[in-house]
Amino acid sequence: MNAKITWFCLAVFLAGPLAFANPKSLQHQIDPRKHGAERSVFRATVREDDEGEVLRKVFNHPLQQWRENIITTVFYVGEYKKSRVGLLNNRSSAWIASWVKSFGGVDHPGRSTVFPTKFKPKENPFYFALPLSDKALQIVKSNEILPEFQEIVIFFNRIYSANSHAKSFLKNTWIAIECGGKTCYAQWQDVGPYTDDDPYYVLKNEKPKFQRGNGPALDVSPAVQKCLNMDAKAVTRWRFVSPGEVPDGPWKKIVSGDEPAQMVSAKDRSLL
Repeated sequence: MNAKITWFCLAVFLAGPLAFANPKSLQHQIDPRKHGAERSVFRATVREDDEGEVLRKVFNHPLQQWRENIITTVFYVGEYKKSRVGLLNNRSSAWIASWVKSFGGVDHPGRSTVFPTKFKPKENPFYFALPLSDKALQIVKSNEILPEFQEIVIFFNRIYSANSHAKSFLKNTWIAIECGGKTCYAQWQDVGPYTDDDPYYVLKNEKPKFQRGNGPALDVSPAVQKCLNMDAKAVTRWRFVSPGEVPDGPWKKIVSGDEPAQMVSAKDRSLL
């Protein structure tokens, strides 16, 4: 009997460090089949003020990595003209049917200042477009997230989404953009350029699939262009940042996020 008790105690002693040394690391394992439960685990184990830093160290997640050498062009609210690739119609966005009205006017780039001078914007003039829409991640018949992106979407919603009350979890998300040694911050306000279905580039940090004449994979507003002193077509790098990581600056004078987001049908606008 004494021998059995001795062996039992020895087994518990050896197993203890393995079983209980780092319980939080076990909690961070994401099971895409248990969305609600795992999101509550994140809330219980990561403090709001340092969640970005902690999760970067734990996961090295693709969402937190820099997208390097990205051809970047300029677009603006109210832009409406013909180009060599078709009709540029930015009177509406992917989420707002009357984008000009919602923004407060046409955000024409022909100015020397960061902010528009002829009107006061109602939304953040530091905005961008990436080639991904919410619908591109959904299974058409069931409206569920594609299985291979479920874990990423859970992670995205927890850390980066600044518009969780609306139908779009992408809209109003922040990114950091670097060009020529300068950094600027902006919010996601439209889809493009050229396409709306490149989740492998946007969410998994793979090479952008659209390569028409070494085409752009990021569109930025005139405010971002002037902040970075970039040409109409430049090479930048960008990464997602949580709202808590965004420092004070001109990009925080007007923050978008209160308006209800509604997906605009592809029939109503051209995703260029």
